[in-house]
Amino acid sequence: TAINTSTSGSYPTPAGECTEEPNYYWYYKPPTASAFIPVFAGSPWLVGNDLIIPAADITVPGCWEIKLTAVNQDYCQQESEYTDTINIEDAIPEASEITLFVGSAYPSYREVISYFDTNTNETVYEGISSDIFEHLKSGITISKFDFKKQDDAKTIDFGDQNSYKSWQIASGQNEDLTYMNQGAIQLIVRPKIISDKKISFSIGCSKTQESIYNTNSDVCYQSFDLSNILINNTLNTWQAIEIPTACLQVNNFDLSSITTRALIATEGNWVVDIHSVKYINNKGYNTCKISSENYE
Repeated sequence: TAINTSTSGSYPTPAGECTEEPNYYWYYKPPTASAFIPVFAGSPWLVGNDLIIPAADITVPGCWEIKLTAVNQDYCQQESEYTDTINIEDAIPEASEITLFVGSAYPSYREVISYFDTNTNETVYEGISSDIFEHLKSGITISKFDFKKQDDAKTIDFGDQNSYKSWQIASGQNEDLTYMNQGAIQLIVRPKIISDKKISFSIGCSKTQESIYNTNSDVCYQSFDLSNILINNTLNTWQAIEIPTACLQVNNFDLSSITTRALIATEGNWVVDIHSVKYINNKGYNTCKISSENYE
């Protein structure tokens, strides 16, 4: 927890009045990062003017740096900033639940779209930096709306272009889920427009040379067809889809080094609402059987 104890000065507004309300901006830099990462407005890490990082999101031990900047709202040319360092020791408790997305990707994660560019004959990746997103080349449009509370869900419209496109949650560092051997990946989703093309959920990882040798494979991803589950949702209601981590305990995957946290892809014109994406431990799954139930 970082408490903003700044003492505000005052400055004149264009109306000739004085105000003491600066704009505050928080940044953080985990040990694995080379530069500060902004904490965007609307992040659940921001509580008032303070920064509160949940313990479950502190996944890397070492020196974490935090930075607070302040600037007045009237085009002041100079920022005030303060930087501090927090040492996170190795004994990090295993999280019972890891939240990747609730309306937006949680800090330390980011949303990315990809599409197949027929002009260059290659897959192109682009980061999503706003809540309302329209991408002309791929046809993907994304917008935010209220479900349980303000701005806690997104509509992803994959568009009418008959080519591969995807939405994914990625991160610059690997995630170790070996302790969640009876857990599940949970998606809270709702179909809005059904396509006759497949829609799939994938998760990716990286392998060491030793792992490649031991498994006799350099493949490190698993993909699951969600088409029938979503098509059978004839009332277009919210549903909780759970993919057991038992489905990832195969030679073509490494639970200790997850890179692509969640990826939804299609060549069709699917439109889906997404509320949340989570990894949840201790669900009791011992076999690979995907489940779906209504969610209210």
